[in-house]
Amino acid sequence: MFNRFAATFLSCAALALCFTAAAQAEATRTFVATTGSDSNNCSATAPCRSFQAAIALTAPGGEIIVLNSGGYGPVVINQAITISAVGIAASITQATMSQNAITVSTTGDVYITGLSLHGGGMGCDGVIVNQAGFLSLVNVTADDFMHNGVEVIGTANVSIEGGSFNKNVLNGLWVEGTQNVYVHNSTFNFNNNGVLNTSGFVTIADSSANYNSAGGFVAGYAPTPSSGGTLELIRDQASFNNAGVIAPTATSVVRMSYSVLTKNTSDAFQALSGGTITGTNPGTNVIEGATIGSLGAASGLQ
Repeated sequence: MFNRFAATFLSCAALALCFTAAAQAEATRTFVATTGSDSNNCSATAPCRSFQAAIALTAPGGEIIVLNSGGYGPVVINQAITISAVGIAASITQATMSQNAITVSTTGDVYITGLSLHGGGMGCDGVIVNQAGFLSLVNVTADDFMHNGVEVIGTANVSIEGGSFNKNVLNGLWVEGTQNVYVHNSTFNFNNNGVLNTSGFVTIADSSANYNSAGGFVAGYAPTPSSGGTLELIRDQASFNNAGVIAPTATSVVRMSYSVLTKNTSDAFQALSGGTITGTNPGTNVIEGATIGSLGAASGLQ
């Protein structure tokens, strides 16, 4: 009798543990805090310490909420997820050479709000996008990385709102594939290039690229003549760069409206090797300084 009862009790206990583990793994909302521990279940009362631990206990499509200001460690995102840090100073510092602060590799949708990413002059990329269904970055900053603030490689549709990408050795934003990227109300300062688009379609509105050592907004990579993307610049500003806007290859296309190119060191714009830069008709852009190449045929306003 006792052995049968003990066996039944142990089986029920084991089943309960399985259900508990499953419930933790399938939580639709998890939490992180500087007082948390990665051995916790990531609930509001027992938060985890890192994003990586929390994502392992969050169901695809769920949300990770940051409870207080602090650093929460690099994270590899391999599922649909939302990471929310609203009204607090939440950050990721990745100061390890060749490593990224955030790696996105999923066919799902990813929403990230309010994170500050720091490379410490050693980290590779702030955000690298290998793949995503849709990636939304809202009020995200990425500074002082050895490569890029944000690098978009694989298939993804990306939206950047209220971002700041500064002092990165290569680019504030680099778009390498045939992606569609929309940027609004963002800044790209003190990089090599503010924005480099080598093959995608990028629309940038109400944003600025200043103090970049090569170009503010660039569509194409000159050493690779086959590269070249399309940049739509709407109400943007490029100042104090070497050149404000560059279309360096035959497949480079830049279209500008209501934008300001002023006080750039060498040229306001450079249309090179058959690259195309066009304005609006009638003219709505403010262009000051020397130029290389032609502004090209104006595109009509409706």
